[in-house]
Amino acid sequence: MSSSDEAPSSSAESAFRIWVNQARGRTLKASGAVLKPGPEVMKVVELCHYGDAKDGEVKNRTLKFRSFNVGKHQAPDFEDDKADKNNWYCENEEIEKLLAFLHHAVARTGRYQVVDIDSPDAALLELLETNDVDAQALVDALIQNCDVEQLVSLLAGSDLGLSAAQSAVVGRRRELVSRLFERVNNPASTETQILALIGDAYWIFGGRYVGVAERRNLTMLDQHDIPLLRSDGTLHIVELKGPSIKKLIVRHRNHWIVGPDVHEAASQAMSYLRSLDDSGLGLSKMYESELGQRYDMSRVFATVIIGHSDHHRPEGVARDVVTRTLRQYNAHLSRVEVITYDQLAESAERALAFEKDSKDGRPLGVVAAQDDPWGSPTPVSPWDDEPPF
Repeated sequence: MSSSDEAPSSSAESAFRIWVNQARGRTLKASGAVLKPGPEVMKVVELCHYGDAKDGEVKNRTLKFRSFNVGKHQAPDFEDDKADKNNWYCENEEIEKLLAFLHHAVARTGRYQVVDIDSPDAALLELLETNDVDAQALVDALIQNCDVEQLVSLLAGSDLGLSAAQSAVVGRRRELVSRLFERVNNPASTETQILALIGDAYWIFGGRYVGVAERRNLTMLDQHDIPLLRSDGTLHIVELKGPSIKKLIVRHRNHWIVGPDVHEAASQAMSYLRSLDDSGLGLSKMYESELGQRYDMSRVFATVIIGHSDHHRPEGVARDVVTRTLRQYNAHLSRVEVITYDQLAESAERALAFEKDSKDGRPLGVVAAQDDPWGSPTPVSPWDDEPPF
């Protein structure tokens, strides 16, 4: 806290005052705060860490709550335990339980810190707490007046900043997957519209890919819809067809088989792979030496995305029949896989469905209502007149 000879302002008088004392004897560190600076009684709290000053290891902690009778011209003697009007303390794990209770009482569980009212942080917090602050204007001001790279580095280096950045990325990806569902579920959508929506969002196809190749026309005669790149530089060709295929599967004698459009799309992908096998080695060297782009075209794989399990499905045929028919078809292919758009969207959605933390983010000592082994609808006070059982 800063000191001044001037009369304190009303905000300074009501400020949360904290002191920190250096190591002395077995006390490694002691810090305290005035909870109530009343005219008659002062209430303070003091947190002490005890241990060996040589190695700095904390062996015991105490949290003391003390109150003093304060005269008009008399300051309390914090060093004199007998001067306390009354006091009590807790230690070690008892402190953690108390903190858990206090954290549970606030609006949201998290980590909090006290900010000095004279610091720049306090000015920023005061600005943010006003209702007329435009968040975008604040961001623009930071970008214009700060080192952007340093700002991003500092945010990414903090747990809160990294978590916020990750949440923002996941949020945008969820929004894209939601739009993908809407588009592929519409029978009137075209492959061109779906391609424009996916763009460079390589993560939709799974965690094996790190990007999209800069060129779609890697060979002289072919143009690929989405040439994916794996982490080792290997290509993976994705061929998109329309989501509305009238004969995705057809009845042949006593069995279901894929329709002619699926055969044609798979054959098209095979032609791409054959061209890359024939000229891939020379093309890889040319792109690397001339453009600095590295593509490993040796034994490339391909994925064909075509149709939707619910569009034009034969009457009386279950959805899993479409999936099983495509799986049986894929079982006889070597380097080409055929999937539907609903399978692609569902796979991308599952990739974003992160498991919850085993502790559910709950603080120590707090039990959720559904975890109460006695099924009590509300907490029971130990001072109730009637016993709970």
